Amino acid sequence: MASSTQKPIHILLINPNSSSSMTDGIMKALESLNLPLHITITPFTAPSPAPSSINNGDDISHSASVVLSHLTPAFFPSNSNSQSSDSNAYNAILIACFSIHPLVPSLSSSHPSIATTGIFEASILACLSLLSKDGKWGIVTTGPWWEDHLSAGVADFLGTTPNTNPASTATATSAPGKFAGVHTTGLNASDFHASTPSEVRRRLRKAAFSLLDSGPVECVVMGCAGMTGLEGLIREVAVEKYGEEEGRAVYIVDGVKAGIGVLVQMVENKRLFRL
Repeated sequence: MASSTQKPIHILLINPNSSSSMTDGIMKALESLNLPLHITITPFTAPSPAPSSINNGDDISHSASVVLSHLTPAFFPSNSNSQSSDSNAYNAILIACFSIHPLVPSLSSSHPSIATTGIFEASILACLSLLSKDGKWGIVTTGPWWEDHLSAGVADFLGTTPNTNPASTATATSAPGKFAGVHTTGLNASDFHASTPSEVRRRLRKAAFSLLDSGPVECVVMGCAGMTGLEGLIREVAVEKYGEEEGRAVYIVDGVKAGIGVLVQMVENKRLFRL
């Protein structure tokens, strides 16, 4: 079993918006993971006319259609089965948009041998594995549209509300007991790289304080790929709110990093449990 962990794992990281600066920021932040040599990540940025920032349901749908138009069978190595020895084959796909993104089920269906997830789904799984019995988790994200979208998505993912359409703005009828809600900065995803640092800091701190007020929050999810690398700001707020010891104990989940971890485990599980 030990030898299987050294088989190559090649991850395709898809940024479904057209902001190459966001992709660059994500890849730079991933350097801190110091991944073993057998794990490689290839980034893909959606080309124009994909939106430069995904801020609502129309942007989500548009970004999906643009990406799918480019990810034709020819895009993938001819032997893309996860069992392949082809070093160019993708074993996993990560959708780096914190939303209920249609690319996740679409690519899972069209490439069933490739482990596929989104940073939204991976973040939930990461939090659930970290919480104590009475601990709560919540999301800090961008604009107000995401409050209903992500709240409904969480409920749907955890099976706590029937027939919810997370792509709509309808509020979820219920929220999981450990879920402390979605708290917004009022910024767009692109603003985290384009706005002045002081404004990003002010708004992110305010949203984080709002979430931590609903305590005891043990896990804070950064609900936007553009937030990658900003863990320090939220840690600062946690220490101010809960004190040094408890504030340092709060888990701050970067969805992209969580996604890489989940995908590596998914690939290993496929190899371990498939005949």
